[in-house]
Amino acid sequence: MNFSLKWRAIILTSLVMVGLAGTFTLFSYQNLSEQFTSAQRASYSKRIEDINMALDRSFNDLQKIASIVASSNNLGQALKSKNYSFVDQTLHSQWPTLQIEVGIESLSVLNMEGKSVSTFGNPQEGIPGDSMREWEQNVILDEMPAKTLICTDVCRQYIAVPVLEDGESVGIVVVTSSMIDVILYTNKSSGGDVALLINGGEAGSRSHYLPAWKSSIIALTNEKKELPLIRKAARSNSLESMTSRSVRLDLDHGNYEIFAMPLESFQSSGDVSHLLLISDITPQVKGIVRNTRNTFVIAVLGWLVAEIFIFMILWKPMARLRHLSGVLPSLALGEFDRVRRKTKVKDKKWKDEIDVLDKAAFDLAGQLEHLEDKVSVRDQELSERLRELAREKDFIGGLLDNAHVLILTHDRHGNITLVNRHAQEVMGKQRTLKGASFEQIFNLRMRSAIRLSGGTRQQESTIRTHGGADISVAWVHAPLEPDANEATFISVGLDITARKQAEKRLAWLANRDPLTELYNRRFFENKLKSVMEDKKNKGGVLYLDLDQFKDVNELGGHHSGDQLLKLVAQALIEEVGDKDVVARQGGDEFSILLENASVDDACHMASRVSRKLENIVFYENGRRHRAMASIGVALYPAHGTDHVKLMANADFAMYKAKEASGNKWYLIPDEYDTSELQERVYWQDEIRRALSEKRFELAVQPIASVEMNTIQHYEVLLRMRDEHGKLAMPGLFIPAAERSGLIVEIDRWVLNESLDLLKKLQDQSVNLAVNISGTTLQDESFRAFVEQALSSRSLDPARLILEVTETAAVTDFSTANNLLKGVQALGCKIALDDFGVGFSSFHYLGQMPSDYIKIDGSFVSTMLESQENRLVVKAIADVAKGFGKKVIAEFVSDPLILESLKGLNVDYAQGYYIGLPVRPEEAFSMLKESRDA
Repeated sequence: MNFSLKWRAIILTSLVMVGLAGTFTLFSYQNLSEQFTSAQRASYSKRIEDINMALDRSFNDLQKIASIVASSNNLGQALKSKNYSFVDQTLHSQWPTLQIEVGIESLSVLNMEGKSVSTFGNPQEGIPGDSMREWEQNVILDEMPAKTLICTDVCRQYIAVPVLEDGESVGIVVVTSSMIDVILYTNKSSGGDVALLINGGEAGSRSHYLPAWKSSIIALTNEKKELPLIRKAARSNSLESMTSRSVRLDLDHGNYEIFAMPLESFQSSGDVSHLLLISDITPQVKGIVRNTRNTFVIAVLGWLVAEIFIFMILWKPMARLRHLSGVLPSLALGEFDRVRRKTKVKDKKWKDEIDVLDKAAFDLAGQLEHLEDKVSVRDQELSERLRELAREKDFIGGLLDNAHVLILTHDRHGNITLVNRHAQEVMGKQRTLKGASFEQIFNLRMRSAIRLSGGTRQQESTIRTHGGADISVAWVHAPLEPDANEATFISVGLDITARKQAEKRLAWLANRDPLTELYNRRFFENKLKSVMEDKKNKGGVLYLDLDQFKDVNELGGHHSGDQLLKLVAQALIEEVGDKDVVARQGGDEFSILLENASVDDACHMASRVSRKLENIVFYENGRRHRAMASIGVALYPAHGTDHVKLMANADFAMYKAKEASGNKWYLIPDEYDTSELQERVYWQDEIRRALSEKRFELAVQPIASVEMNTIQHYEVLLRMRDEHGKLAMPGLFIPAAERSGLIVEIDRWVLNESLDLLKKLQDQSVNLAVNISGTTLQDESFRAFVEQALSSRSLDPARLILEVTETAAVTDFSTANNLLKGVQALGCKIALDDFGVGFSSFHYLGQMPSDYIKIDGSFVSTMLESQENRLVVKAIADVAKGFGKKVIAEFVSDPLILESLKGLNVDYAQGYYIGLPVRPEEAFSMLKESRDA
């Protein structure tokens, strides 16, 4: 059954419009009712205000009359003298006027005892005597006028005014008036009826008694009309509720409202009386009903008109939709031309949804026709794609067979389902892997781990190949898509045996000296520190320094020195064995840790080592070389409770052995002069504190061109302030720093501070030369440190010159040579300092990487007095020039030396004549001033 969209729209809009009409009508009715109610509340408020004003005005008028009476001639004197007959005579002449013209109901005069001495008019009946006497007595006592409203069978207004004589109260005058005038005024001013209601009154007129309210009506305007209305209100409403809101009643096809106004503010005692304000609201209610009915009629007419318009608007579009619905099935039959003919697409300026639908149907016909043409093309492409997938499968198969990694898949039970060729070759072609347990063959536990992690997992294992070799394999396991008939995990293994060996080699190098293969200084110190942490342990340390090792280096070359170091290391291992630790401290220094050794054991071992080394003899280039060493012996805890102090004592003992000719080893006695050792320990502690407290300072000394007399770069010098602020020269603390190993930390501090200076300098042409110790030259991590320091500040490496002494460079020539080449490869410059003091300076000049040669100052400072030294300076300069290096002369202290250097191939000069060492800020400021000038 078809139900037209048109009728659906009409019915739906009808429901909506009817609902809106009803809602609008109800809203209009409620709005009018609320407006009327609000107007009524305002009207009642106004009427109550008028009544209160009328009562106040009436009371004021009574008070004026009472005051006039009280001030009558001789009235006060008569009351004071108790001449009551005179009082009666005085008021008798005034009473007719007061009663007729003013409307006074009664007039009474009371003496100070509250007794009436003269009364005119009709007193009100039914007044409780006690309450009236109490009110009158209060007026007498207070000597102030008072007013009240008293309702019995009637309601009267009372005013009491004191009578004064000679400033004293001698009595009171009481005047009363009926409320009828107020009720009539209210009825006339508001147009509404008024009723006066008092409590009780049943004994009076039963026709006016209201049992529900226990009250009687004593005054009522329009009694015939309003009395039935009041009785109806009394039956259904309480009097108290009507004091806060009006009551609406229907009677004889009319609509009325009654509001009760309490008169309690005017009554001093007794029950409260009420005024009932009655309003005929029939015209207003009929107006509200009429307006509501008109609103509903207009809304219904609007609904009918709207439905007619909707019907007219939808008629033609619905016809077009029916036409289009009859055409669209042709699309399924492929009759695209018919659809385009039947679908009328017009170029309109204003298009509705039906026009859009026609256009969509027209376009759809073209698109479907185009898609039908593309289907055949896609069929061909799909066939080609299948062929590509086949080729990809062949590619993956080839990859599995030729990749040099182990690739396996295994099912949920851990049984291998696929193995690539490389895995089969590693495990042995004759071995059957398919169907075998993956975990058992490759010694792994991975399935539960993958299930728990829910993703990829990495592992390492060691497997034995078919040739019997053990290899390390890094595995990556990953879950595949679950399939009941397919593998659920794939594992890929990479042979990392070579990497593992490299890691072991690196770990070995971290603790070993690469030349001698002994333990290095860092390992020895850590081992000693660990042993000494247990205070119960006892033992000793032997500290060895080879004698005349520099001569071996200079006479036989660095190869001879390296060979001697290896022979010494081999001899120490043979003599000491594996139970104790033998280490190379650096250069030609060695150390031996003897655990659980007594004094005799340590001395005996020192003697054995000394004899063992004396037996080392080898020949190089026709020269005979021997190994001799000075050995220092220190015991713990006797000579030190921590490793730093113990090594300082061992070093001290070694130097004592060198000083004592004929003794190859030296043991610190129990009682000895510790001043020299304390001096060394003092400087070591002072250096540590200076580093932590930042008490080191830099100074710079200029290096100038000999020909141009312009500054080319500065040498950075180090100063230290002691705890009192005094400067300490390097000669005081550098030896202690070199012996303790703190020189490495100092070198790095100086380098960082120098690079910070370069970073701050705006003059990019200024270069700095920084001195590097022999200990740092043996630190293989120094090159990486320099590289990181330069890159972090984005500095040009060419602005940094590293100065090394000739002696430090040749002590361990191989290590120093490699490190300097690495630093030079970064772009830094190298300067060889103190050149010429060694025996083999020229031998190393061509082998060691350097850009500058600094001639030792001992030759330069005396060249004017010594022809031989002048020839040495010229020879060094000529040879350095031949190797393409720049020459710097040190200790240039006067202009004559500078002038003499100009003819000796010397490029630069440094000394007190060129410039004294000063703070960097001062030096750079003077340089800027000279260049600006």
